Amino acid sequence: MLFFFSLKHAEEFHRRPASSAFSRDYSSHARWAMREFNELPHVFEARMLASTADANAYVEQFPAPLVTLVARFCTFIVGSLVAVLILLSLLNERVLFFYLHGFNLFWWLSMASVVLAISRTFSAQPNLVVHPEALLQSVARHTHYMPAAWRQRGHTREVYAEFA
Repeated sequence: MLFFFSLKHAEEFHRRPASSAFSRDYSSHARWAMREFNELPHVFEARMLASTADANAYVEQFPAPLVTLVARFCTFIVGSLVAVLILLSLLNERVLFFYLHGFNLFWWLSMASVVLAISRTFSAQPNLVVHPEALLQSVARHTHYMPAAWRQRGHTREVYAEFA
């Protein structure tokens, strides 16, 4: 049943990562601080929804170095293994039916592909153009919240730590 669920919703998770279980949202304290006096709930929710994309883009500008390092290492190792298994299967397809620890190599290839896909999502984008100030200004435009200490300091880890 878990396998069926993952196959059924894999494309949706890939296409719209914001709808997945790992999506971010504002904390209760942040929502309270950004809410305006006498603001109607549907207007407030519309403002928060409009700021979510830019807020997620701002947070993604600061990847965790250790997680990125481990993810790149896993991507390299598992990617090499997948490449070797695919090359061997192209040369002789009977290789895929060789059993290792109770599972055939086709199963190991599919599991390695899943690990590869997951590790790629945790890798930082190497050619990502960084504009944290513009993203923070865009979030502030929607949320109407921008502390004076954040102005012209959107690129620093201190502002990121307060924001995240």
